Amino acid sequence: MNSLAFLGGILMEKIVILNKSTFELSEDDKKQLWLFLSDTFESNFSKEDLSHCLGGYHLLAYHEEELIGHVSVVRRSMIVGDKPMYVGYVEAMAVRKSHQCQGVGTKLMLKVSEIIEKSFDMGALCPSDEGMKLYQKLGWLPWEGALEEFHLDGIKQSTEPVILFLNKQKEIDNKLSLIADFRAGDIW
Repeated sequence: MNSLAFLGGILMEKIVILNKSTFELSEDDKKQLWLFLSDTFESNFSKEDLSHCLGGYHLLAYHEEELIGHVSVVRRSMIVGDKPMYVGYVEAMAVRKSHQCQGVGTKLMLKVSEIIEKSFDMGALCPSDEGMKLYQKLGWLPWEGALEEFHLDGIKQSTEPVILFLNKQKEIDNKLSLIADFRAGDIW
């Protein structure tokens, strides 16, 4: 075998990752994305969850024209300490079960890191238990300061675990408070 990466039965060179903005997704693309995410998250993915991943960048992984992975990065405004920050917030990270633990998630998240480093003050995500190991392996760090959320009736404490990717170009103290902007549904 030549020097190609071979993981779990897939030649990684056969994985194609497309980077599209939401406006570049056709209605059919959005429908396919919804079906993929709903299936991958075993119907634990609502239309509201879908709305959270729209409006930014989408990384779509294909193997032989089949959608096998997706992650989006959307811009959110958050406050670190007393300083406003533009955050590349990671949403809807999913890899089809048949392709999990084969490098697809790693490849997607490495591209996410590039987007965040070039476009945002920092990156953040709220990990699933299954994804935690991957994010930590790739250098994502836990937020150690207080986590708070804007709500219609004021700022409230959060109990969600948030992992932070520190942008290498900026010094950000992850022991300060982090306040997330308001949105419908899950704040994180």
